[in-house]
Amino acid sequence: MQIIDSINVSSRSWIKSLKGIGNTTEDQVIKLIEDNLIKEYKQWQVFIKKILAFLYKHSTITHKFLVLKYFKKFKDEDILKSLKIDSKALISIKSNLLALIYENAQKRDLI
Repeated sequence: MQIIDSINVSSRSWIKSLKGIGNTTEDQVIKLIEDNLIKEYKQWQVFIKKILAFLYKHSTITHKFLVLKYFKKFKDEDILKSLKIDSKALISIKSNLLALIYENAQKRDLI
């Protein structure tokens, strides 16, 4: 309620909005929604950077998998050759990575 009360919507704002410089309620709602989305994207960006830093220090093979799969867009066969692992290990790495991301995102109220 505080956010809505702080929005300044003038009685002539609908006239100004016809010229594209308005401050209508609709414009303010769009700004609020966009601000929330930007905030959420920034939270996810920080979270992903922390996950990458953690994996770089503590699990280099998972970090390498993450980089090859999602940043360099390698196929699973190429990842198997590059990391010199078998398909069972690859499945294990994928599931452990997803579990790590899911648990930490839940702790930070991102999901």
